[in-house]
Amino acid sequence: MFTPLMEQLADISTRVATLIEKLKLTSSAFADSIGMSRGTVSHITSGRNKPSLEFVLTTLAKYPEVSRDWLLDGKGEIMKEVTSSPQPSREELVGKQEAEELQQRRKEALKAHRQLNEVRKYTQTQEVGPDPTTKLLPASDTGAKIDRIIIWYSDNTFKIVEKRS
Repeated sequence: MFTPLMEQLADISTRVATLIEKLKLTSSAFADSIGMSRGTVSHITSGRNKPSLEFVLTTLAKYPEVSRDWLLDGKGEIMKEVTSSPQPSREELVGKQEAEELQQRRKEALKAHRQLNEVRKYTQTQEVGPDPTTKLLPASDTGAKIDRIIIWYSDNTFKIVEKRS
């Protein structure tokens, strides 16, 4: 059973896609412009995920000409007239320290994601044992030594263990 709030949230995905089109940007360019991952924007525009408060605030801070009422509720016009008073920055909205922490966590997560993609790209695996989910990495023929290990847990969290200097 859809409540009015659920309907608004379902439609916000469509409004984000409409906004990107109105700004004449690709989803990737839009994601880059607001400092969010491309996957985040893709999941929002496809309706898979709903936008977070940080996403909405960042979008409105980056594009002050976008109507907050339209983005959140679908009321009024997409664009509003820009006044001479600037929109508050993300730091002003959520606090400077919190914004810096969020940005740092996002950078760390993106770095870990890129590292995992590199590992997947260059590492071949072979099955061992009766359980097909058990994999063993082949020994390196180049004499390379292990520099870091990424441990993925079943709850989709991970830990990176790096060699100490």
